Amino acid sequence: MVSFSFRLLHSELPQYLGIPQDSLDRLYAMHAVIKRILQNLQDGKAEDGNSLHLSADSQSASEQLWKGREVRVLYTIAHSLLAVKDYNLAVQVYKQLLLKDEGSQVKLWGGIGRLYLQIGCETEAKMSFDQADALDINPTPSSKCQRTLNRGYLKVSQGSFQEALELFQDASATDANNISAVNNLAVCLLYLGRLKEAITMLEGIIHSNPAVNIHEGAVFNLATLYELESSRALNKKQALLELVSKHQGDGFQVSSLKMG
Repeated sequence: MVSFSFRLLHSELPQYLGIPQDSLDRLYAMHAVIKRILQNLQDGKAEDGNSLHLSADSQSASEQLWKGREVRVLYTIAHSLLAVKDYNLAVQVYKQLLLKDEGSQVKLWGGIGRLYLQIGCETEAKMSFDQADALDINPTPSSKCQRTLNRGYLKVSQGSFQEALELFQDASATDANNISAVNNLAVCLLYLGRLKEAITMLEGIIHSNPAVNIHEGAVFNLATLYELESSRALNKKQALLELVSKHQGDGFQVSSLKMG
């Protein structure tokens, strides 16, 4: 008998080998099996469809188990869709999760809003961010930071880089260790013609805590800034590669360093 976790891992592996469609095929097959099991349980049958009487407690526990597994599979499907840049379908999957993972609705609405920005739907993105804000009844410093970041993303999509810069500065002040805030702050500085400041900021956050802050997006942006700064970009990238090799495992995408 193969455990559920191994089956899920088996479904995920192809996307890391460059064949994401195989991952999606396996994941959707898993989801179909889970839906069939849940239907059997709701019909008062055993998980495999046999007419076996289950106690109310056993049936409830089994339903909760498989509903949790369905949520895990749907998140993995959404992640795989993002990997192949199928943002429209990813939005549909995340909207399914709004009903199945109610405790994560604030984060889900925020993620949906960012996906809408990826496909150029500013109105839908703003509505999604507003929905996330409305559901965030007891905001934490982290959720306040994310709320400000979302507003910053909207300003970037509108080309208002100075306003976005101010929002990202507020987000960074709320949570100084938020790599996304600093990364987007550096991007805004670049668009405002402040290249040196952008490099200094990204270098500072990465070197301050490399074990935590070496993020592929930040490394990619820093490598790009090095290329724009001088002809010594390769030397600086090599130094960055050494830092990555010390603090990150084999799963890190070295292509983000743009060494090729």
